[in-house]
Formats: sequence, structure tokens, C-alpha cells
Amino acid sequence: MADSHGFTVPTMDRRTLLKAGGIGAAALAVGVVTAAPADAASTFDLRVIADTSALDLIPSPSFPGQGPFYIPGAIHSPGTTDNIGEFHCWGFFYDGGALGVVAQEYNLSGKGKIQVQGVEDEGPRAVTGGTGKYRNTRGEMTGADLSNFPDFTVTFLLIG
Repeated sequence: MADSHGFTVPTMDRRTLLKAGGIGAAALAVGVVTAAPADAASTFDLRVIADTSALDLIPSPSFPGQGPFYIPGAIHSPGTTDNIGEFHCWGFFYDGGALGVVAQEYNLSGKGKIQVQGVEDEGPRAVTGGTGKYRNTRGEMTGADLSNFPDFTVTFLLIG
């Protein structure tokens, strides 16, 4: 059979079409039945002490307080001074330095790294991935109350 432009269009009779649909539906049902259950979530806190002496802000001459920045820090278990990793945060301050967008790395010694992105405020930030134990992880990071900056605690809710 040809279409309106003269191209040959393959056709299927009703029986062949129903048979193909039945196979597709059966494959879909098997996929649904054999799907893995949702991964369990894990929640934990990390205490970060940023190294303000190493803060690197490249201010814009036209807009003071705005521009790219980088700040490292140490990660501790909450309530302790045990160093369990390194913190790296880089991003861009805007709106006179009142707001910023960030990418962060939480490098937990011997366990792996967790990558985070978002707006510099107390709202949740997206966990965009990780390495080592945190490979294929996803979730969110919350609780970055910066009122005691450079010492602050973050909470992770990870899935995967």
C-alpha cells in the first residue's frame, strides 16, 4: 500500500497486530512484576567547618560582593572534632552578594564523595551523584543553617 506521497507503507492484518500487542503487554507485565523494590533511604548529618582564611572571592568591579568564589573546609561527625573528610564549595554570588548558586563536594575519607548543587540558602539542594560508597546515589541535602558560619551542620537524605 502507498501513502499520499507514493511511498510504500507496510501493513499488518488485525491478527498480526493483536499478536504483537499481546507480546508487548506480556513483556510489560513481566517487567512490572520483576521490578526491583525502591532503594532504602539513609539519613545522616555532617558538621562542616569552612576555612574562611582560604575563601577565594573574585569580586566584580561593577558589582561589589558579586562574583565567583571557592571555599574549602573540614568535615566532622556532629558533636565531635574527629576529621572525617574534606569539604569543597564553589559557586557564584549575585544580588550584591546576598544570594549564590553553589556546587559542593563532601569527600568522606575512605568512603567516597557526595556531589551537591543548588542555591545558597537553607532550602534543600539536589544530590547529583557520588563516588565510592555513594556511587549511583541521589537525594537531597538540607539544613545548611549558616547563622554560625563557618561552623554549620547539613543533613543528607540519600536514596540508592
